[in-house]
Amino acid sequence: MSRKIRERLESERERLARMLDGLRQQTRSWTQEGLQQSSKYGHHPGDAGTETFEKEKAVAMVRLTERQLHAVEEALRRLDAGEYGRCERCGDTIEAERLEANPAAATCGRCAREDERR
Repeated sequence: MSRKIRERLESERERLARMLDGLRQQTRSWTQEGLQQSSKYGHHPGDAGTETFEKEKAVAMVRLTERQLHAVEEALRRLDAGEYGRCERCGDTIEAERLEANPAAATCGRCAREDERR
């Protein structure tokens, strides 16, 4: 069982790391292009707004992917420490259905719902 979980988490870690690399490259290229273009051309206000929106969206995706990658790495750490499947808040067992849906889950359903209400 833990081998299957480990394989799933490691696969997800690799997928997220590739995604994060791609997103970071994209944001770097936009920054470099923006500097080059701003010195050559004037911008139409509508173009600038669209460009700003796209850049902010990419930065938000980088942050989200970083958080997801961190959660997967923490799940692997818990697996190595023999703590996987235990809620970090209350210590109860995390529901099997919850771990199946999200193998990086660190809290049980009850604690997750309490966190959402806050």
